[in-house]
Amino acid sequence: TFGTLSAGQRATVFLPSLVTGIRIFPVTDATSIAFTAHSVKEVLGTPRYQSTAAQRPILGRHPKGGRRNLLVRAREFNNGSWVKADTTITANAANGVGGTATMDLCTEGSAGTALIVQDATIAANSTNTFAIDLKRGNHDWVRLISYETATSSNNVSGYFNLATGAVGTVASGGTGSGATASIQNLGNGIYRCILTGAVNNSATAIQVRTVSASADNSSGRVSGATRYQDRAQLEAGAVETAFQGVTTTYD
Repeated sequence: TFGTLSAGQRATVFLPSLVTGIRIFPVTDATSIAFTAHSVKEVLGTPRYQSTAAQRPILGRHPKGGRRNLLVRAREFNNGSWVKADTTITANAANGVGGTATMDLCTEGSAGTALIVQDATIAANSTNTFAIDLKRGNHDWVRLISYETATSSNNVSGYFNLATGAVGTVASGGTGSGATASIQNLGNGIYRCILTGAVNNSATAIQVRTVSASADNSSGRVSGATRYQDRAQLEAGAVETAFQGVTTTYD
């Protein structure tokens, strides 16, 4: 079967050159159908064809200018692309920079175990920039971390105060290097927090994480901490570019 058609529907069907005849018939025997064959045209040349399904190319959407954001579901922290530990997400709980409810409320549980993380693939020995919109909930400090999946001690990290808009301690750990951080006041209590650095080894599998901090340069978390997040982006290079929403890995 090369094509099926429902009542009132118009369709274009392509048939491979090995076909020597065309039959049009109803699905159910002893019934009749009415149809119009609009046109039949031979396409010259030798079209490409792959008979093995697993070897066929996957077609995906390609954003204008190319894909820059290495994260998927970058505004949907309740999505399974983001791994949550002892953290619950309330979607679209506050207005984002666009004036509509796009910021997700993140509520952490017990101090010391909570986190939100996503895996990503980068080029080996590369510098990358992780940026995210954050808004204060019931605590001041948030920590951003970019680290090697296999060895989390190879990382870059930065602390951000969502009450004052200040950047706190910025550090490289293990083979991590070149850590820098900055913060932009976007208004309405929203800050764009930006962390740049290199895991600095041959690893290409990394994770990016947001987590509460009890104080600047403290690994201790805040029990019951709340904050709002939106527009996460991880990209190659040391410069943050305009946010690009990405739905799937095939964008």
